[in-house]
Amino acid sequence: SDLHDDTGRIVIMAGAHVDDIIWAADPEYEYLIEQNLFQDFQLNQIEQGHFRFCGREYTQYDDFSVCVTCKNNTEKILPISFRKGIRSVEDKATASEIAQARSVIGSIAWIARQTRPDLCYKTSRLQSVVSIAKVKHLTECSRVLTEAQATANVGIYFKSGEFDFDESILISISDASWANEDKIIDDHIFPRRSQYGRIQCLGHPNLWDGEHGTIHFIGWKSGIINKMCRSTFRAETQGCCYAMEAGVALRALITELQGKRARHDLEWEENCASTIKHLWMTDCESLHSYINNPSAASTEDKRLEIDLEGLREYIWEYPDGSLKDYITEDQHDKIRWIDTSTMICDPLTKAGGPNFAQRLVETMQTGSLDLEARSEEH
Repeated sequence: SDLHDDTGRIVIMAGAHVDDIIWAADPEYEYLIEQNLFQDFQLNQIEQGHFRFCGREYTQYDDFSVCVTCKNNTEKILPISFRKGIRSVEDKATASEIAQARSVIGSIAWIARQTRPDLCYKTSRLQSVVSIAKVKHLTECSRVLTEAQATANVGIYFKSGEFDFDESILISISDASWANEDKIIDDHIFPRRSQYGRIQCLGHPNLWDGEHGTIHFIGWKSGIINKMCRSTFRAETQGCCYAMEAGVALRALITELQGKRARHDLEWEENCASTIKHLWMTDCESLHSYINNPSAASTEDKRLEIDLEGLREYIWEYPDGSLKDYITEDQHDKIRWIDTSTMICDPLTKAGGPNFAQRLVETMQTGSLDLEARSEEH
C-alpha cells in the first residue's frame, strides 16, 4: 500500500508478508505509521537501518542509500554429497544425487531471483537438465554454489537522491543467445533452443539519450525461449517481446502507485504511457533498425512478422491506432541500440569467462549504468 501527500507525491510505502511488515517513509511522515499502524497491530520488534525481511538483508546507510543481499541464505546452502569415483562425466547421476541437486539448484535459483541476476543463467541452465542430470552436472552445480558462496556479499545497491521517482523512466534491457540450449520435456531432449534474458529498472531521464545514469533494479529473468528460433534475429525479437511486455505491466503498476491509474480503466495503456516513458535497450542492430524504419518490411516467417509488428505498434502508432509521421511525435516508447560490450543482460543468456559478468556486477553494486563501449581487451 502507499500514501500520497497533497501534491500527489508518494510519501509512504508499505508491504506485508504473513505477520512481517516492511515500510519506508519520508521522515516528516513517519509518524503516520505509528499513528495508523501500531494501533491496529501489535509488533514484537521494530528494526531499522539493518534488518532481515523475507530472507533478504536490508542495509540503509547514512545517505539513505540501500543495499539488499541474501548473504545468510547463500552461506547456509549445503553442497551435494557425491563422489565421482570411476564414473565418467557422462554417467547418469543417482536418484539420491538428483534429489540433492534439485534442492541445491532451487536454493541458488531463489537467491538469483532475489538479489543475484548474475547467477540467473547458470541456475536456469541447471534447472533445465536436473531431471536427467549426469556427473558433469553435479560438478557444475557444486561449482556454481562455490561461486555464489564466495561472493555472498554481492547484492543490489539503490543509490539515494540520484533522480526523482516521478521524473524517472522505465528501462527494459533484453538480450538473447541463439541455439545453444537444450529443452527437456519428460526426459526427452530438444536441442538447439535459444535463451533470453531481461532486466527491468527505473532510471535517470538522462539515459533516454545519454551514456551514463543511475538505475534502480526492479526485476530480471533468464529462461529458454519456448518457440524454436531459426535465426539470431528471431531470438533477439522474442527476447525483446518478453522484456517489452514485462515493462508494460510494470509501467501500469508504477502508474497506479503514483495514483494516476484507476482500476478498470479502459484507456490504461494510453494513460500509463503518458505518465512514465519506457526505454527498450538491445544490442541487435538489425532489430533496432527494423523497428525504427518508417516502412515495415515483410518477412517470410509470419509468426516473426507478427511479433515485429507488435513491437512497432508501440513505437509508430497513437493510442487510437492512427500512424505517426515521425517516430519522435508524442514519444513514450523508444528502442535504443547499445554496444554489446555494454550489455548487462549478456550474463543472463550464456556463460563466459571469469570476468564475463563484471559489468553487470559493477552496475548491481554501484547503481550506475555505463553505456560507453569498451574495447575487447578490457
